[in-house]
Amino acid sequence: MKRRNRTLALAAALALILALLAGCGGTESADPAGEGGAGTVDAPVYGDGVIGGTGVAEAPEPEVFYEAALTADTAAEDSAAPGVGIITDPVPSVEPFVIEPPPGAEITPQAGLLTAGTWNDNENFALFTEVLGREEWQELQKLWSLRPTRRYAVRVTDADQAPVRGALVELLRGGETIASAVTDHNGDAFVYCDLAGGGQYEPDAVRATYGGAAAARDGVRAEERTELTLDAAAAANEKTLDLMFMVDTTGSMGDELEFLKEELNDVIRRVSNANEGMRVRLSVNFYRDEGDEYEVKYFAFTEDIDKALENLRAQSSAGGGDTPEAVDTALENAVNGHEWYDGSVKLLFFVLDAPPHSDRQGTPERMRDNVAAAARRGIRILPVVSSGADTETEFLMRTAAAVTGGAYVFLTDDSGIGYSHLEPTIGDYDVYPLNTLLVDLINEYCG
Repeated sequence: MKRRNRTLALAAALALILALLAGCGGTESADPAGEGGAGTVDAPVYGDGVIGGTGVAEAPEPEVFYEAALTADTAAEDSAAPGVGIITDPVPSVEPFVIEPPPGAEITPQAGLLTAGTWNDNENFALFTEVLGREEWQELQKLWSLRPTRRYAVRVTDADQAPVRGALVELLRGGETIASAVTDHNGDAFVYCDLAGGGQYEPDAVRATYGGAAAARDGVRAEERTELTLDAAAAANEKTLDLMFMVDTTGSMGDELEFLKEELNDVIRRVSNANEGMRVRLSVNFYRDEGDEYEVKYFAFTEDIDKALENLRAQSSAGGGDTPEAVDTALENAVNGHEWYDGSVKLLFFVLDAPPHSDRQGTPERMRDNVAAAARRGIRILPVVSSGADTETEFLMRTAAAVTGGAYVFLTDDSGIGYSHLEPTIGDYDVYPLNTLLVDLINEYCG
């Protein structure tokens, strides 16, 4: 496996973080479309709640501090003008930063330390199909009754030839919908059918709808991208970002959870500050396993960023016991237990290191149905796979990302933090600081 490492300098990341930590936030609103605008809905009714338990423990305060060694290549970044925005492009000439704590010292959790890569299987579908054909991956498809091999790529444009974001794309058979997905910022939808592998009929047509405009075509083929043009110009929705994090807080996450909390805190701040013209609604949620203090502890979408970050900082790792966790319960809560705004960009970051329990009755069906439901509603799943994950976790999370039009994110060993990280079965990839990578992904989907 080849890999290119173009990690951004720590000095640049820390300089920007200090500039941005002044924070922003706002107050919670019951009007996602804007004051007095169309699309007003009631305030979220789910509130914060617990499935299978109550309460969380306060996270311990870090006690050990040290300075990271910085290369001379990054010195110019320290003079960045006040108020500079996010870093959107990697710097190829900068060597990876090196963490050099004093002998015996522990690394203090702070943003910009964890490293990660990302992979998009819809952009590399031939390789994804080849990997799925390997013996181990075929066994996983049987185990989970989940076969992401029949995919139809559809691009939707309006009468002015502009890409349409948020259009519903449906595969039809005899006039009935057999699978659906929602177009992204490029106007692309990737619709997977027959996920259970039960020999479902091939679609005989495809249809796209957006507002009052529509387009359809007979004879859709999986081997080629279908182009659909709506019969009217598509009016752009007011841009709203529904950003959700669902985080595994079991004991096995203890080696990285405190670092992840700092990274996510930084990501949320940077996205909020960089998108002043966009409504940002945030939901930060946590899960463990059956028999633990809670299975899922969830919080409704809110525009009060400070409150959401307070909830994030309050978490600690505990419980778990065995390797599998309540991933299926957490996914069902994320997709169906929250009030996602219909017109929003919907991003679900699923932070985890283990699969669900395959031996529990109904779990494979729940996973498959909720991934399909996320695709149907335009909720894009972006896993953040942490240390200790196995191939089963990779298979499930890459499938969830592909089916929903998301991307697979994975932590790497380059940071030296946490236990060993699984090297995914993919092609060449670049390594970035996790916080910068997530910010770039969010900005890309919002584009």
